[in-house]
Amino acid sequence: MAELVWSGIGQRYFESGIDRGVLYPRVGPGVPWNGLTGINERPDGGQPRPFYADGFKYLNLTSSEEYAASLTAFSAPPEFARCDGTQSILNGLFITQQRREQFGLSYRTRVGNDQEGVDHGYKIHLIYNALASSTSRDYRTIDSSSQVASMSWDITTTPPEITGYRPSAHFIIDSRYTPKTLMSQFEGMLYGSGGTDPFLPTVPQILEQFNSLITVELYREQLGGTFAFEKVPAIRHSIKPTPAPGQSVLWLDTSAGSYAKLTLVTGE
Repeated sequence: MAELVWSGIGQRYFESGIDRGVLYPRVGPGVPWNGLTGINERPDGGQPRPFYADGFKYLNLTSSEEYAASLTAFSAPPEFARCDGTQSILNGLFITQQRREQFGLSYRTRVGNDQEGVDHGYKIHLIYNALASSTSRDYRTIDSSSQVASMSWDITTTPPEITGYRPSAHFIIDSRYTPKTLMSQFEGMLYGSGGTDPFLPTVPQILEQFNSLITVELYREQLGGTFAFEKVPAIRHSIKPTPAPGQSVLWLDTSAGSYAKLTLVTGE
């Protein structure tokens, strides 16, 4: 193993900034969230729970973890009104304290380093089944030192089921490791492309898109100890361990007597 190097050139990473907020209402296409100023992620749960036997710690388990956050903005899109418990009656008359609708959300955080600054990369966060709770809102008189009022909401989520993993309502797409073609496809879904309205892809759609860039080199053993080569499709999340970008893993399918080398494609 090579000698460790700390703080190498181009390896001093940091995260800063939030932009491209998009609201996905239950009905209709996604809309831009103009005025979004911050999201404070604060997952709920995940605390360790120790168990003791014979006076010693016997086991240490963690509770289920769920995505939760507080959201701040100068304004909210009109489509968010029903998510905030406000409904239109008619002719500009609105009623509050109504049932709140769940919604989807996406936002982008910037990833920087010591050479490229915040332009090094970015992460797209996808939030599913979010529910906003009521929060206090202060209105003050206008004076010489008045500032723009900021709105805030606390949101919780109901995580969807995911085969092979614990349920989660929070997904992250990292541009540093995602192939550009795949990233472009997802951004076309999230932000709209051509005549296609923006939408939040379902969890199965996300997995299917990422699985499409897995190449499998399958070698089937034949008579005389030789191996025949062929490429076959594979489901990424069924392979353990899952290959990292540009890496390969050897997988043995004992039921079919086959060996497969899986490589995650990282090209254009």
